[in-house]
Amino acid sequence: MITGANAGIGFATAKQLAGRGAHVILVCRDLGRGKAALEELSRTPLVRGATAPILELAQCDLASLRSVRNFTKAFNSRNIPLHLLICNAGAMAAPERHVTIDGHEAHYQVNFLSHWLLTNNLVSEQIRRRGLANSDRKSGDPPSSALTAPGSSSSGSSSSRPAEDLLPDGSCRVLFLTSLMHHAGKLQWEDKQSVSSYSPFQSYAMTKLAALVTAKELQRRFKSLPPNLSRPGDCAVGVHPGVVLTELCLNFFTEARTNGVSKTDTATSSPAGGDGLARNGQGSGPAGGQGLSLSPAGVVSGLKSAVTAVMNAGSPIIMKTPLSSARDTVMWAVTAPSGLVGGSYVADGGVADGLKESGDLELGKRLWDETRRLTGVEANLLLS
Repeated sequence: MITGANAGIGFATAKQLAGRGAHVILVCRDLGRGKAALEELSRTPLVRGATAPILELAQCDLASLRSVRNFTKAFNSRNIPLHLLICNAGAMAAPERHVTIDGHEAHYQVNFLSHWLLTNNLVSEQIRRRGLANSDRKSGDPPSSALTAPGSSSSGSSSSRPAEDLLPDGSCRVLFLTSLMHHAGKLQWEDKQSVSSYSPFQSYAMTKLAALVTAKELQRRFKSLPPNLSRPGDCAVGVHPGVVLTELCLNFFTEARTNGVSKTDTATSSPAGGDGLARNGQGSGPAGGQGLSLSPAGVVSGLKSAVTAVMNAGSPIIMKTPLSSARDTVMWAVTAPSGLVGGSYVADGGVADGLKESGDLELGKRLWDETRRLTGVEANLLLS
């Protein structure tokens, strides 16, 4: 399952999986654009030995928590396993602060809160079903059909059903797309919803830090599950896809260069409701080393200067394409051993060093509990 799968890195990743015969669910806000993407994906050439993919389109608006709840309820009612969830969709570059129908700052809800709710609702249900399957086995009843994917088979090559072969024990892998810009998110940690002040750049960075912190916290919660509910391959990963040449990313970089004036008249930056947010692709932060200074005087101006330098130097040469990012980094995070990438920050096709504070135990727990309250999720014994 991939959010924002109709464009950019989400679409490129869906194409990689479709070419290997996977069952892929494209989660999109705009059904028109989603249908066009689905049609194009249906023509994806298959790798040798792969069977035809199963492709689906589902609608979900991350700017509405009700939409997320309805979507997860509908999916969970189907009683099928979820092997891989890629939280890719994103919003950026609103020149002014906007609030969603739920009362949250738009970047924070679309990029983070809704993805947290999506993940919690879907993964908690997968874990609950493991308990039911265990009960079935103890009672001598046939295994629950919830653990059998439609069209799945225990035979065949790894290229024919990659998600199932990757997680043969019913494990679940969650990828949160983050960004190098998560380093700057620390500056706004105490004002996550930009109430005191608003900067499109820092608001976006804040959401990417929250995503990485959540990936690490979810990994800890996977590890703390009791043996009867856990699976060896369960893992959560924060993925920086690189500086990717998508329309969404270019709109964001243009905003950084023009002191807050972003383009909102393009296909990717005019969402329904006219909130001025560029959405549904996954742009990411500027290239550069890790270990950035976190002094307020240097981070924002320094990263914006790096953005300008990238753009002035010729973005088509320096920036990655969605295809190369999906193939070299996202798919590496999908296929790498869970013991290697679980709870890690992945960048440039390998494990990298993220902001040190992103792995802080207390920080992760506080963010999780705070997010649970903001999304109206009751505490439970599974994940929340």
